[in-house]
Amino acid sequence: MTPLPITISILTWKSPKTLQRTLQSLAPIKDFFAERLVICQESDPEEIEMSQNYGFIPVKLKENVGIQNGLVECVKHARHEHTLILENDIPWIESPDRALDFYSDCEYFLKSGLKLCRLDKFEEVGRKRYSRFWGNTFPANRTFLGHIRPFEANSIRAEVIGLKDFRHDPSMNSFLEKQTETFYITNSSAIFYNGHALLVDRQFFINGIIAYAESARPRRSFNQSPELESTLNCPRNRRWWRRKKFPIGISAPGYFGHLRYDRYELDEKALDGGGLEAE
Repeated sequence: MTPLPITISILTWKSPKTLQRTLQSLAPIKDFFAERLVICQESDPEEIEMSQNYGFIPVKLKENVGIQNGLVECVKHARHEHTLILENDIPWIESPDRALDFYSDCEYFLKSGLKLCRLDKFEEVGRKRYSRFWGNTFPANRTFLGHIRPFEANSIRAEVIGLKDFRHDPSMNSFLEKQTETFYITNSSAIFYNGHALLVDRQFFINGIIAYAESARPRRSFNQSPELESTLNCPRNRRWWRRKKFPIGISAPGYFGHLRYDRYELDEKALDGGGLEAE
């Protein structure tokens, strides 16, 4: 199968156990990409060697530049215009049988002209934020809160795709259009920003999303660096995201999860006693 003109770029910071699990998980799909990078913050020797052993090129950063700037490095070092950005705790969680679906979704993205596509696995039960406005069963119906706060409810209505027994129908086309059996298009007025497994166009990501985030006041930071997701989704900034109505691809039900097995001892979350998603 011909490699796609896409770079897969993984951001990591001294979490070798987690990185190893993610690299192992990518075996069914890694050869789909024309370039494979691991952005190694603080150039940890174990992570550098591990990346090479799994067929990835390590990019050695002298410092920990944080999540937001690290995501920029993922895209800037890519040879191709399109990059699949992963962090070290975002593994492939589907069976190898779905690898061809994944390849087809990436092909569709490239042909569509879209600038952004979510490839993370949507939860079968709606997240707490979604269920407050729409409940957690399909078909979704507005809750009382969804009726009295319609703007907030509409801003996440495309997450209906994650409900158990979801089936698309034409009444959803104003906010969620079905393109293929596994690929949909929504826009940023109907879904929050989530960067767990994001396929991006370089210019759009750096000159659009990152440029805005750098100009906005961040909601919170980790390890003294701003966190992109919270900056875009926080109450004082999210209106920009909604009003832009950026077209966004969604590969459903998605392919990537969120599993962490270790943290660097100086990671702020480790210092705060933050737990691991997996043991």
